Amino acid sequence: IMDKETSFTKKYDVLSGTAPDEAFKFTVAFESFVNQNGDAANTTTYPTVTIGDATFTEDMLAGGNYSEDAAVSITNIDNCALGVYTYKITETDNGIAGVNYVADPVYLNVTILRDEGNGKHYVAAIHYETVDGAKTGETTNTYEAGIL
Repeated sequence: IMDKETSFTKKYDVLSGTAPDEAFKFTVAFESFVNQNGDAANTTTYPTVTIGDATFTEDMLAGGNYSEDAAVSITNIDNCALGVYTYKITETDNGIAGVNYVADPVYLNVTILRDEGNGKHYVAAIHYETVDGAKTGETTNTYEAGIL
């Protein structure tokens, strides 16, 4: 059985001023499962997906474009059925003035296949999609300092 680690890229465009420290956090919720026959199915056993923070520090955020990766870990694969598992990823609004938080969710699809040679499950593909189904691997936030 193979657990999988990947990453999700958070881009941060500092349009003006110096942005304060920010740890972008994400919530992951299981959405749906489609079995290996392509049928929507109910399941109570699905891979566990966790996403770490994408952290930016003030000393690196004086105007410009930045990116950091948030670690994504996929575990608990061994007892899961074969098929595609979809997860909804939403960004937490930390309420920091000047930060434009991403409101639209991103969807993570995890495909699990069986290796008939040894009878084990494997993660065959991981990809992220936007609400409209376009593939992506990142989201972008902006920061703009107010004028006093």
